[in-house]
Amino acid sequence: MLWDPGPGPTHLQAVRSVAKLSNIKLQVLEVRDPGDLEKVLAALRRPPQAVNFLPSLIIYAQSMRLAGLALKRCLPATSLVHHCAIAGSELVYCPKPGRSVERHAVVVANILIGAKPAEIPVG
Repeated sequence: MLWDPGPGPTHLQAVRSVAKLSNIKLQVLEVRDPGDLEKVLAALRRPPQAVNFLPSLIIYAQSMRLAGLALKRCLPATSLVHHCAIAGSELVYCPKPGRSVERHAVVVANILIGAKPAEIPVG
């Protein structure tokens, strides 16, 4: 699990909960800087069976590189970043970038015309 603590622990906590319920052993690798990526992957205690990239600005900006590093090490990779799919990751779950922007624009427009955020439907 590659994790940048910058955005906070929410995604990591969610994955840890699911892993615990599924009896999956996680190896969390903290990445605070793009320069850490290769060092962190090279420092793995034992070869993992797969790698998951948790979302952050660093992961997003380095997604093509990360997917390439995973391919180079023959690791199945999952991510929430669509660039990883383009670069060859096994599985990517994310909204289409354009649709996400459109949805955010609708929410912002509704707030600007006076809607209360709690009353705006999510979905």
